[in-house]
Amino acid sequence: MESIKSHLQYLSIKPGDANGFVQLFFDNLGTVLQLIVFLELVLTGFFSDQLFTEINGNYSATVAPVLDTINDVIFSRAMPGLGITMVFGNIYYTYMGLRLAKKEDRNDVTALPYGVNTPAAFAFVFSIISPVIFAEGCDAKFPSPLTSQNEAEEYFECWNGAVEKAWAVGVSANMIVGIVSVFLGIGGDLIVKFTPTATLLTSLAGIGIAFLGLAQLTLTFANPIVGIFPLYLMVMGYFAGMRFTGPVPMSLVIILVGVILGAADDVVTSDTLKASKEFVESYGLTFATESFSSWGDTGPYIGTIVPLALAAAAGTLMNVISAKRAGDDFPLKEAMISDGVGTMVGALFGTPFGTSVYIGHPAYKKFGAGVGYSLINCVVFFFCSIFGFFAIASALVPQGATAPLLLYVGFSICKEALEEMPSRQFPTFLIGILPALADYAATLSTDIDLVGLLALAKSSILLALVTSTIWWYIIERELKAAAAWTFGAALLAAFGVIHQPEATADKFNEQQADGSALQSEQWRFMTGYLMVAFFLVILGVAQAKGWIEGPQEKYVPEYLKDASPEDVEVEPVKASI
Repeated sequence: MESIKSHLQYLSIKPGDANGFVQLFFDNLGTVLQLIVFLELVLTGFFSDQLFTEINGNYSATVAPVLDTINDVIFSRAMPGLGITMVFGNIYYTYMGLRLAKKEDRNDVTALPYGVNTPAAFAFVFSIISPVIFAEGCDAKFPSPLTSQNEAEEYFECWNGAVEKAWAVGVSANMIVGIVSVFLGIGGDLIVKFTPTATLLTSLAGIGIAFLGLAQLTLTFANPIVGIFPLYLMVMGYFAGMRFTGPVPMSLVIILVGVILGAADDVVTSDTLKASKEFVESYGLTFATESFSSWGDTGPYIGTIVPLALAAAAGTLMNVISAKRAGDDFPLKEAMISDGVGTMVGALFGTPFGTSVYIGHPAYKKFGAGVGYSLINCVVFFFCSIFGFFAIASALVPQGATAPLLLYVGFSICKEALEEMPSRQFPTFLIGILPALADYAATLSTDIDLVGLLALAKSSILLALVTSTIWWYIIERELKAAAAWTFGAALLAAFGVIHQPEATADKFNEQQADGSALQSEQWRFMTGYLMVAFFLVILGVAQAKGWIEGPQEKYVPEYLKDASPEDVEVEPVKASI
């Protein structure tokens, strides 16, 4: 008890905590509102024409309840689960801040910001949850329009089962990410030493370009009155650094402008607000234990799950080091492990979205925030998630108002990736973003039969990480490392982890792309990578004998040239998501 009191004497709410809270809450709010919209999108099969025809057709009473299931998944499971993990993470990081304050006898410690892992969340929506829905293929199994009550009941059961399965697979995958993140936390700094920071960020940069970039800009230009002005406010406030909002955080200004423009342009109406009130109720918390029966269904998505866990661990590592440079030295491994535990807590309570240390601790410190803003954030966020107030926020805030915030996150990842590499490595960045663009293209249409495009889209994040790392080491002329990563790519290809719809050893010599005239069996991809790997080994021998050029001079980013040796050793970036 005495120990608790000794820590609590450093707990106070300062004026800067108000600014810190508003910035953190509205940054997270922008992500949450878009996640709600895109969950509705993918869980309805991208607003399937056939599904909505039947919902409004002769068998509406039978089919329409699938929308109730979708709303239950979003507002009764995913959002409250996210709320409880926010409570865990914010309280734990408040404790870490108090402990550091007591240790160093300081009152100016700023707690690590904590929030939704934005790139991972959107990767889960489009690369895990959406494919599960389409794999069930309910529309293809039934005629349109439905011709009998029996067909309507079976059609409903198919869609309802698809939604439940997509949620369960997403939650199971999120639990796996949390578990992997904990183990990575134990030795994550060692893992990052063998993987260039630039390629870790490049694997996420593709998500930043496709799902946080292109997808958000389509929302901006879908309604130019609401979207364009907030977009350019983001450019002025974030990328140009113009502080014309005074003490009011830029994210709040952008959202408020969007709300005002939405109301003026009838995008936000009293009818939509009234409809959203139906979702305001006390949802409570639900244990998602039944979802973990879907562990076996996560296999095809291992190429998304593992690199997301790796990138999340690396992002936490980089942000903790960023906090250290700002004057707050938090235990690195403890933060990495607690992020993994927080994600596991969220999965246990039904959310498919992970959380992690958030971007920009130095900015919160400049606000004058201490540890109090973290506590305020968790209380408000939990209250909104548990009582369904995010439904009202989703109706009140137009997509064009939140799109610029996510665009900023996506472009920031790209910017940081480029800052981590010399100009000679720009081709590495370009090859690294292509898998996510292919994934986005494949998501837009289920009729795409281009085998090469689909091979590029499958396990896009892992493929981007592996491919960009191989390119990195080749361009740096570090041929042994390049050969090792290429042998790794061959192994992944042999088991269908990359390039294939399903990760399995049973289809080593089978064509997984039905009806294709092309040759894309697993062994062919493996053979292609092995040829490259063996040639790199030969070049490595020639390099060791001095017959060809040696490695390039090691590149050190500008911001690291004055950093301490231990910081340079792990090659962190200034901030990550």
